[in-house]
Amino acid sequence: MTNTFPFKAVIFDCDGVLVDTEHMTNILWQKGLNELGLELSYEQMLHYFAGKSVADNLQQAAELLGYPVPESFQQKLYQRFVHELQTNLQTISNIEYALQNIALPKAVATNTQRESLKLKLTRARLTDYFLDAVCVEDVDAAKPAPDVYLEAARRLNTNPQDCAAIEDSVVGIRAAAAAGMTVFAYAPGMNIQDQLAAGAVITFDDMINLPELLRNYTGY
Repeated sequence: MTNTFPFKAVIFDCDGVLVDTEHMTNILWQKGLNELGLELSYEQMLHYFAGKSVADNLQQAAELLGYPVPESFQQKLYQRFVHELQTNLQTISNIEYALQNIALPKAVATNTQRESLKLKLTRARLTDYFLDAVCVEDVDAAKPAPDVYLEAARRLNTNPQDCAAIEDSVVGIRAAAAAGMTVFAYAPGMNIQDQLAAGAVITFDDMINLPELLRNYTGY
């Protein structure tokens, strides 16, 4: 086993990769939209909303509803989300093992707003693993544009082509691939074929395997 990596940095998405909030968020959106009269299955929620920014999701919701989302919707949704974070937040299984065993500079690149990201990482006690974090308000365009990944690489003083990106959603995979990064897709609950089609080079279903997958990657 080699202790070296073929990459110079690793950049992580947050929701669904570091903390187990993807499912939580989809359920809250599903409940909120149902209250507005729009009933969607969980699979439909993943298709329309997974990995996108709040602004993009609000626009998507308006398109599906056929009318603008009420102003109170986002505030009510955020209050419910904060409550869930404070009471039920869990990290992705084995993520701390992975972070501890990847001896490379690490950053976060997310469509999450900074206030929300800070709350998540602080409550999950993951903040100290990362040198920097790029949030949606730090760039001109959210994922699937590559902006957050390009900015994260810049802050780490690393060429994007020398970075591995850890993603789960199709939207996020497209963003990291468009930035020129090698994308490893965390797959539980996701469609593996969709992840590969979006630009992932490898899919995996347990974070305990990520350090070795990164070490042994030879397609770079």
